[in-house]
Amino acid sequence: NGASLPPQLKGLKPRFLLEAIPEILDVKKAHYKIFRSAFPDMDIRSVTSGFPSSELGVGIAHPAFPHEISKIWEIVEPKPTAGTKLLWALGLVPVPVSDNWSFVLDVLFCGATLAALRYHQASNMPYWKIDKYFRKLLGANPFRAHDAIGAKGANFLTWSCLHHLGEQYGGLFKPNADLDERKETGSEYYPPNHFRPLVNWSLGREEEEDFKVRTLGPLFQMTSLILHEKRSHMAHINAIGELCAQFRRGVLSVIRTEGRDAAVKLVNKYHKLHPEAKECWYPAVFEQIE
Repeated sequence: NGASLPPQLKGLKPRFLLEAIPEILDVKKAHYKIFRSAFPDMDIRSVTSGFPSSELGVGIAHPAFPHEISKIWEIVEPKPTAGTKLLWALGLVPVPVSDNWSFVLDVLFCGATLAALRYHQASNMPYWKIDKYFRKLLGANPFRAHDAIGAKGANFLTWSCLHHLGEQYGGLFKPNADLDERKETGSEYYPPNHFRPLVNWSLGREEEEDFKVRTLGPLFQMTSLILHEKRSHMAHINAIGELCAQFRRGVLSVIRTEGRDAAVKLVNKYHKLHPEAKECWYPAVFEQIE
């Protein structure tokens, strides 16, 4: 009931708790307090997609969506524990990440969604068509993915991650008005039985370049933060992007193909469009992947 535990639980002598309640810090901490008072030695992990372990006071075991088929779990702990060994034993793939807000996956996934939302705000392009060009560029479908996960929950989780990232790192991550509204309404990006225009239209060369600047620009900058804070091994960053965020290639591979100088110019062009995003920009880290 949120205030006490069923008496039958004591007889089961539970040793491990995987918490998956809403992303509200005070509610999570109250939840842990109830269990710790009853089971002081219990190993508690949170599946949070945003809060670091230092804020929660428990370990992190964040599973990647879709949970039914994805085996990747982002793990925050100083060394492998019994809980992580349990995941290995179950055939899952624990990936170590550092204790930073939103770890690796949701910086990439939520960041890509925010970039797509900002492009919609700037261009009024329909969400489905933004997904089409995003898929062409990176392989992911940020809006369709939210609807597939369940827009009500996914919109709130994405907003929560970006809201806290924005408080820590500034305007690069601050949710826009569209996401603020969808956090409250839970509305889907693809209306039921939607119809696409019979007469399709394509972007011109300059428009495609603008799309690239507005989407890859912020994503490259977010990646520079991941590298600067050493959030995970480079191979893990690429793997998380491909296997969890559904990028065709890992974001480090995309940057390497683009070239360091070209990637830096892309981010600088983005700053001219969105000057509030100039904080937490670390271009020198791209030298590591050349």
